[in-house]
This record gives sequence, structure tokens and C-alpha cells, in this order.
Amino acid sequence: MRWLDTEERGGSPLVVSDKNDVDALLNIDHRIIDRNLIKREVHKSGLLIRGQNHIGMIPVSHDLGIRVRPKVPVSQIVQMLSLISHDIVELPFGLAEITASEDDYDLLKAIRRSFCDQLPTLIQKGPIRRYRRNRSIGPGARGRIDVSGTINRAWARGRYDHLSTEFYEFDYSNFLNQAMKFAIGYLIDTMEESNNSIQQQMNILVESRTILESVSEAPPYLFLSPLRDHLSTDVSEEPYLSFRPLLNLALLIASGETPDVAGEAEGIQFSLPPLVLDMEKTFEQFCIAIFNKSLNGESFELLDTSGVSNTPLLHPPVESNHFWTPVRATESAHPDFVIQQRDSSWLIGEVKYSLSPSSSHIHQVCAHADAFSCNTVLLIYPSKTTLKSPRLEMLGFLAEKRVFRLWISIDFTSLDKLIESINMTALALLNSEDYSNKKGVANASQI
Repeated sequence: MRWLDTEERGGSPLVVSDKNDVDALLNIDHRIIDRNLIKREVHKSGLLIRGQNHIGMIPVSHDLGIRVRPKVPVSQIVQMLSLISHDIVELPFGLAEITASEDDYDLLKAIRRSFCDQLPTLIQKGPIRRYRRNRSIGPGARGRIDVSGTINRAWARGRYDHLSTEFYEFDYSNFLNQAMKFAIGYLIDTMEESNNSIQQQMNILVESRTILESVSEAPPYLFLSPLRDHLSTDVSEEPYLSFRPLLNLALLIASGETPDVAGEAEGIQFSLPPLVLDMEKTFEQFCIAIFNKSLNGESFELLDTSGVSNTPLLHPPVESNHFWTPVRATESAHPDFVIQQRDSSWLIGEVKYSLSPSSSHIHQVCAHADAFSCNTVLLIYPSKTTLKSPRLEMLGFLAEKRVFRLWISIDFTSLDKLIESINMTALALLNSEDYSNKKGVANASQI
């Protein structure tokens, strides 16, 4: 497969001038555009492709794809994900199995390398035998005789020489092998142009696919649910324990490819589906996780109140007006998190995966604060540059609400030091009613 490389939102756009590539991009599956995975823009120099909040692999045609690179190495993103305790977006499993170097900015490449590192388990042990219970009615006795079934299903119909029996037989075409076969096929189909390292990976993938040749193929929506259930339970017996890392990665690949499971269940399928990670959701959950961890043992409690609605709950003021005029809306308030103490809300937090702070962000978080009767709000943004520690700024007051902004660097060098810094920042913010910085107090509605 041939790849076109671009960067996530905020990076340089990809300029496509080749006529065949432009035609393919203009006819890309509408669900790619509907999910806002990329944006297309016609320009005099060609077709501009801009990455959005998702990173990873996006198919264009059977032989062309777009790779959206993150702003930080994949190893840094894995560190962020490892702190998040619950499942998120498209990559719920397999995080511990991903190995990525510090200069690796290709999510699919890191997943493929990690998957190939685990394939010797399949090569050595072969497909997983999974036994299932079957029933049979016939003149011969195989397995355990089912007396009730024999009477009701055989003798009641005059077949006195027949017995109803139950027996177990193993089946290679089970959901575990089907998941591995799907992941192997996916990684082969998305393989880029060959070099020595790629050729080694291709060889082990082809060998593994041959081992699973007798396994029937299945679309992901048939095996995703039982595979999730299997991996959500603790197993200690073999061969399931040895296969667990490989199955985790297979689930990661299979669940990442499904933008609309319900749509797939209705027979609507991608010829080659996308494998992407929502960085906006990842950054939001990462910030909530580090605040929660930093406040562990303190008298404050963090509540994850994020919901599906991010609609501002009041209209922004007229541009000529520099005072805050709240307008109630019918939607419920869904701030990303609330920090409270003894049932009293102390701080409302909103996380924005944006490099350009907006006044609408201030109005949104203040509307949430109004619903929670809270007078301190915090907006969190990813830093444009590397910071040794998070940087807290006071923007000023909006009506009676104190508005703060916090910059967090996502290319941190030490997770423990970042959590320690967040702890100091949060406690200083929560315990001080008169916090200000060198900028002094401003009118937040003018920012």
C-alpha cells in the first residue's frame, strides 16, 4: 500500500497534486468525512488534506491510504493511555503490548511491530482449540446420553433405535482464531513499500496466516463482543494465558477499524477500514486521570462529569459588550470534571484539545459553573511548546467567577513529576481565594 503522510490538527497540510490521487480523495468514503477524520480543501496548488483530532491510518482506496501523524511520539501517547484506567474510544485493549521508540510517529507501524513480536506464540502453539457442546440424534451413542431428549425427540416419534446424545468437539473456527486471522490480514493489506525490516514482518505475517488457513473468516462485529468478554476476565490456564498479548492487540486492531458497529451489522462495510485514535478524547481523559491521581489522599474529590454534549449553555455576548450576560439553555450541564469538598463544588474544569483558546470556551465553562453554583473555573489546553511543569494563568473575572487557564505539555519527560506538579497547582488553586499572577486581574470577557 502507498501512503500519504500528514499531521494532526495544527500541523502542516498535505498538498496532493497527482490527478489519480486527487480523484481518489474526492471519492473517499463519506463516513471518513462525516466522522471528521480529515478535511479536504481545493487549492490552486492541488487538494489540501488537513488532519483533525484523530491520528492513525485512514484508507482512501485499496492501494492508497493517509497516515495522520501525532504531534508527539507514539511512545508518549502510550504513556498517556496507560494512565487512563477505563476503556477509551477506539483503543480499549493492547496498550501494554505496544512497543514504540522515541522517534516513532506512526501508530500503525508501532502496532504492527508489536503484533509481529507476539506471533511466535501462534507459530509455536498453532491455532487455539476451543471446545463446544453439540447434540446428536442417531442410532449410535456418542458422548453422554440425554434421557429426556431421547424420549421427547426420538422415541416420541417412533424412532426407538435412536438416542439423543451430547458431546464436545473442538473447533478451529472460533472467535479467538477469527480475531487473529482478521488482524493478520489487516496488517498485510496495509503494509507499506518493502525494506528489510518490513520484509521480515511480512514473512512472519504470511506464515501465521497459513497456520490459520483452516479458520473461517468473519467480520469484526461477529467476534468483537465475545472477544472483549474473554479478555475482560482473568485467565490462568493455557493456551489462553500465552495468547493473551496477541489477542489484546488483535482486539485493538479490530475495534479500531469499526467506526460504526451498528452499520457493519446491517451489512455496510469498509473495503479497508480506518484504524484511528481520537486525540481530543485521549487528552481529555488523560487530564482527568492526572488530576484524579494528584488529588488522591487529599480532602478534595474529583468527579468525572463529562458527557456527550459540548454545546455552550449560553450565547456569547455581543462583541461591543464586555460584560457577561448569561442566557439559560435547555441542555443539562456537562463539564468535563468537577472538584468538590463535602458536597460543595469548588472548581469546574473543561479540557480543550486546541492550540487557540477562544472566548466561547470561557462562556461555556462559566455556564457550567453557574449550573453547579461554583465561582472558580479552569480551562486546560495542550502546550504549544515543551514545559518543565504545567503553567497556570489567571485570566480574570467573568461576573463573580474566577477564570484560570492551565497549559499542560503532552511531551512530558516524567509522568510522576507531572502528577506532582499538578498536585501542587491544584492545591494552590483550590486553597486560595485571592490567587493572581504577574499579569494581574483582567476582565475575562475581553480575552
